[in-house]
Amino acid sequence: MKQRVSMRDIAKAADVSVMTVSLALKNSPRCANATRRRILALADEMGFSPDPALRALVSYRHQKNNPSYSGTIAYINNTASPNLVKRGGYHQNLFDGASERGKQLGYKVEEFWINEPGVKRDRISQILQARGIQGLILGPQVSAHSKLILDWQHFCVVQIGFSLESPKFHTIGADVYKAVFRIMLELCRLGYRRIGLALNHHQDERVENRYSGAYLAVQNKMPSTYQRIPILCEDDIDASAFSSWYYMHRPDAIICGQNKCVEFLQAMGISIPKDVGYVAPFKANLDQFAHADGRQEDSGQKAVEILSGMIDRNERGIPESRMIHTVEPLWNSGKTVLRQGAAVPLEYPVE
Repeated sequence: MKQRVSMRDIAKAADVSVMTVSLALKNSPRCANATRRRILALADEMGFSPDPALRALVSYRHQKNNPSYSGTIAYINNTASPNLVKRGGYHQNLFDGASERGKQLGYKVEEFWINEPGVKRDRISQILQARGIQGLILGPQVSAHSKLILDWQHFCVVQIGFSLESPKFHTIGADVYKAVFRIMLELCRLGYRRIGLALNHHQDERVENRYSGAYLAVQNKMPSTYQRIPILCEDDIDASAFSSWYYMHRPDAIICGQNKCVEFLQAMGISIPKDVGYVAPFKANLDQFAHADGRQEDSGQKAVEILSGMIDRNERGIPESRMIHTVEPLWNSGKTVLRQGAAVPLEYPVE
């Protein structure tokens, strides 16, 4: 039986310490480039492969003990504004979750704004490398079908959400399809029969049409005698478009992530929830509204967990095939929906 090649064997052959071999195999910036290349070539020539039992033991010890500082993970802010993670809302929730898990795993998570005036994109990659940053969390992009160019080969990367279209990295985020599917089921259980969905076009595009997909899936399970309300999907929903859609179809419940739709209803003299039920797809800092809690902090934590493992395995650059990790949302009925009567009978299965 052929004996497994160890890091000690490589260290002896390369005339370096075992620690240097370990750093080289992790592609750590603490190991000089020339030394790292020489050790990696030697490890490949000698047929080295990590011992899975040893890796599991290291992982176990890492989780049980208070880890020492392992490095910095950059939370990439690709918006027009710096300090995004201190302004509350979606980005701060993600960042807070990532920071909390980072401390447990020995990483410091820092926001890194890449749109500072006068700083070119190739310079951004150089700055990140100079700071010894190996892991990047790409925060949600401003618009759907976004593209982002950096020197990816040097970094382990995960992205939050689906708005980054190119390149595609391993993805973490709230399960938008499951959220809307769950909302529809809960509304049907409350007896709502004419459920409408209103959203801006880019909202659906940002999540690869998961809003509309889930809505139509449950709508098609409702009895054929029930009214199918078409989705109100505009580039920018205004009061005129909303009121025309509402009076034409008379929904008894509305799913809408735009707070201005609440203002439209109020201006029309329509009471929530007396006249119409109202659900925000995700929590919009309005606890009284029915919503699906996207558990954004959990997405941030999961991003760091996955990234930490990628750094340990030296998985850098753009993956050949991405993995998608989704966090299942929780239903919160709030105060904007009411029992309407008997539950709507849905075609099986519905879960």
